[in-house]
Amino acid sequence: MEILPNKAYLKPEEVAKYYNVSKSAIYKWIAEGKIDALKICGKPVRIPYEAVEKMRRAVIE
Repeated sequence: MEILPNKAYLKPEEVAKYYNVSKSAIYKWIAEGKIDALKICGKPVRIPYEAVEKMRRAVIE
């Protein structure tokens, strides 16, 4: 696993690198509700750091 950048909102490609999956897989997870995401001020999709951590903890447990 890559090291996750320490910032409030992450780009889908950063999360994809972290989980070692494609960017399209991240968009699929968003569509399926597996990970939270939002648009900030009309910018492209951003994923809250907490959502990535929440998903990581769920996988470990």
